[in-house]
Amino acid sequence: MAHLDKQSLAPAIAMIFCLAAVASAIAADPANAPPATVPTITIDPETVTIATSSRVAVRYRYAGVPFKPYMDELRSPAGVNILRDAPHDHLHHHGLMFAVGVNDVSYWEESDKGGKQAHSALKDVSADASGAGFGEYLIWQTPAKESVASESRSIRVHAGDQIDKLRATLLTWSTTLGPHASGSVT
Repeated sequence: MAHLDKQSLAPAIAMIFCLAAVASAIAADPANAPPATVPTITIDPETVTIATSSRVAVRYRYAGVPFKPYMDELRSPAGVNILRDAPHDHLHHHGLMFAVGVNDVSYWEESDKGGKQAHSALKDVSADASGAGFGEYLIWQTPAKESVASESRSIRVHAGDQIDKLRATLLTWSTTLGPHASGSVT
């Protein structure tokens, strides 16, 4: 495992997840592509929903979750949700999520010995013709509620003529994870 401290975190751990959900394997005729629209973002007390072209593209659950925020909906242009939330054989797996072990505490599994990713704040909410997105700040806590790591997460749904021509849903998820205050994390 890597040992990280504030000084060695010059670029912090960064992970980018790109997903494309394609509605059809057949190439779309660009002349029939729907016109691009500015995506919308709806924030309620527990979720952030991003819609494009009058359809929900993603829904992200940041509150009311017992262990970690996650995306429970990622929809194809045809409206099909490609994610599963807590399937019977993996109850700890929620849609699209980010979880690793930190300082010998599992943030993946969900038990009284597992850690919790605590939502702190939403930030940088924006929408324009190229897409819509938001950021989230999280504190990773041990089962004893000790804050050990901080995460800055950014999620964006891309939009525009090129995405519409692909008839795809394109999402970028970027995470920076490091020690919470002073000290180090493994």
